[in-house]
Amino acid sequence: MDLVFVIDISSGATSPSHLKNIISSLKAVYNAFVIGADKTRVGVVVYDKAPYVIVKLSQGVSPDLLKQKLDGIAQSLNSGPSALGKALIAVKTSLFAGIARAETPKLLVAITGEKSTDDVSGPSQDLKDMNTTIFTVGVGGRTDKEALANIATFTAKEHALASDVSAHDSAGDNLAFRIRKGISTIIVKTR
Repeated sequence: MDLVFVIDISSGATSPSHLKNIISSLKAVYNAFVIGADKTRVGVVVYDKAPYVIVKLSQGVSPDLLKQKLDGIAQSLNSGPSALGKALIAVKTSLFAGIARAETPKLLVAITGEKSTDDVSGPSQDLKDMNTTIFTVGVGGRTDKEALANIATFTAKEHALASDVSAHDSAGDNLAFRIRKGISTIIVKTR
């Protein structure tokens, strides 16, 4: 499997403590899979008003290096609008284009804390056309649930509700379970 995490790091979307808990949740997700060049490859893109590729699928990172890269993610000083659509385009052009393995499932987990200010429909459809399964995770009360459901590959009838993003281990385990089951929209509430 090729698994890509897209993380909203804008200061308007999440607080530093929420970002830390999101990172902990992602560690629980990738720990549920065997990481390796011929197993599950992991990529990471962070974004605020622009996307930044942190880990490419072609890097073949180990779990230890992936942990180090995730721990190095910091909240952006940009409190302006976040651009999920641009991040989805970066996934297509910088991570999946030309390096996807034949017959290997492609999964994308998009985590956002606020409504994107750019077009997400076109870029998400382009990824779906590449047979990418998209999971969406909304963190906090400023997410656009309808947009998240439209971005996701499958519109889930139920949303996983956590009382608090600080329940990161259970949130990560829940997401790993949902990746395996194909339930693709998750809303995490924060206090």
